[in-house]
Amino acid sequence: MKTTILISIILLVPTLSWSQRPTLPIARPPRPILPQNPVIVGDNIIMPGGSTDMVDTNTMDTNQFEPTNAMAPELTNNNVAPTNEMSPEMVRALGLTNRLSVMAPAQVQAVTLVQVGMNDLQHAAASITGAPNIQQAIQDNPDVRKQLQMVSARIINLARGPDRPSNDSVDRLAIDLLRASSHTQLTSDEQLVLSIVINLVVNCQNLPAVQVQSSVNDALIVLRGAGVPPSVSNAFGCDLNSIALEIQPNLGI
Repeated sequence: MKTTILISIILLVPTLSWSQRPTLPIARPPRPILPQNPVIVGDNIIMPGGSTDMVDTNTMDTNQFEPTNAMAPELTNNNVAPTNEMSPEMVRALGLTNRLSVMAPAQVQAVTLVQVGMNDLQHAAASITGAPNIQQAIQDNPDVRKQLQMVSARIINLARGPDRPSNDSVDRLAIDLLRASSHTQLTSDEQLVLSIVINLVVNCQNLPAVQVQSSVNDALIVLRGAGVPPSVSNAFGCDLNSIALEIQPNLGI
């Protein structure tokens, strides 16, 4: 009996000792290493975190670094270019430029030459701006006279058919174009609209009076919108009407 008790004690002592051992603390898992952007110095990339190792950018695949998206600037009213509001009449007048698409190529070229002549006339007008007597200024400036003659010849060249405007009417029209150009800087589109209206008037043999008058009004809208004084604009409109009556005496305008 004593032997049995002694054996039991010997077996229980290690077990009890093991259960009384202090529990060791559980180690925390390692912190994940967050990706960090490299610092580029010259041709080398310095990895952050205190490392001074240099990496050759010529042999390194730079695609492994994903670019960071910068926040786009917020669009404000200050970033929007201002736009000038145009009246419906001006929009309709500028819409005359679409007529080039239905013209014959030769006629488009003739209209374009008139537009180019107007642009040259614009530069010539700068030399006589503010002159008290424009007729005298024209006589004293051979370059201006040359530009006027060229524009007149190109306007007459617009005519298709036996009926052509007189040289006197076309010369008056060219001079009034010079007057208008001396008061303001006509844009390329405005010059093109005026050229198209002149082309329509010069070739108005079979056009109704309503269409001719509407086109003349469009030319006046463009001139007045550009800042040409009403007296000069109206004189230009009268020139167009005179040419229209020469081409079609029974037009009734």
